[in-house]
Amino acid sequence: MGCFQGIMAVMLMNSVETKETVQAFLNAILSKSGELTEEETINRNQLKLKILVTLFNMLSVGELKYETIVMIFRYAIDTNQSEAVVPYHTYAEQWIEKWGLDASQIQGLSIIIYESLRVSPTTISNSHVFMRKYLSTFDKTTVLSGEGLDRALSSFIEAIKAPLGAFEQRKLLLECISADQTKGSDLSAIYALLSVIVNGTIEEYKSFASSNGAVLATYNLDSSTLEENMKLLAVCRLANGREKLSYHEVSEALNVPYEDVELWVVNTIAQGVLEVRMDQVEQTITVTKTIQNVFEVGQWVELQEKLNKLKSSLSSLKDEMTKGTTK
Repeated sequence: MGCFQGIMAVMLMNSVETKETVQAFLNAILSKSGELTEEETINRNQLKLKILVTLFNMLSVGELKYETIVMIFRYAIDTNQSEAVVPYHTYAEQWIEKWGLDASQIQGLSIIIYESLRVSPTTISNSHVFMRKYLSTFDKTTVLSGEGLDRALSSFIEAIKAPLGAFEQRKLLLECISADQTKGSDLSAIYALLSVIVNGTIEEYKSFASSNGAVLATYNLDSSTLEENMKLLAVCRLANGREKLSYHEVSEALNVPYEDVELWVVNTIAQGVLEVRMDQVEQTITVTKTIQNVFEVGQWVELQEKLNKLKSSLSSLKDEMTKGTTK
């Protein structure tokens, strides 16, 4: 390893750091080995990945570092070593700025990191950041096509099918592209559906479902499940910023029989998006915790007022403690 590093250093200095020199190194490092046992193959792959990382660290030209890091992620994926490169994804923003990457290169880097993070269940949640980065690079006034369209469509479908509590994932994804970019494809309807889920009402969902049954069927989206989720989200919206709800309010909001209110509230608890205490005698629901779906301006004002009161209380307490120590 040390010998190879020395050879690379000498060759890079003598060849001045060119694309041809780096490509020659990559070809040599990634050349196929002869017949190896499974254990030998694993060891060889791990060594090659280390050499690739060493080469990357020795380079100074942004474009060459970009091409090499993409190769590192690709090789890690192909040889089941994705977990070894997981820590590198945290440098992505720094690389983009330092290397002056263009939109196409940002797309390439974002997608390869996205794919590497999808390999392990423990890092899938981190992958969404890079899909959003990828989609955000496209011109908001130009209709998506090809790979960009396919990736956007699959990401929106995944967000729609995500657990109910994935509020932020859906909201941020929706902000990555515009309605203009979806024209003329199924993504238009899927984009509209995600918009309804994020910002719409139960009635708006019913209207969408009644006129887009074919789209729902094509992408295996169960209409009854989506309607149920919309009702659960409605309970969450109703609870946002509230300390107490009445059974009557929930019944009216969901358009469900009074006797079914508790079942719907229990479902929101089971989904992990709401924590409440129900008083069957008073027919009230005390909200102890809610995962915010939308944080309205009024709620920011309310939060600021609470913080100001807390600050004032702490200041008074500090004054009292100061007085006590001077006596």
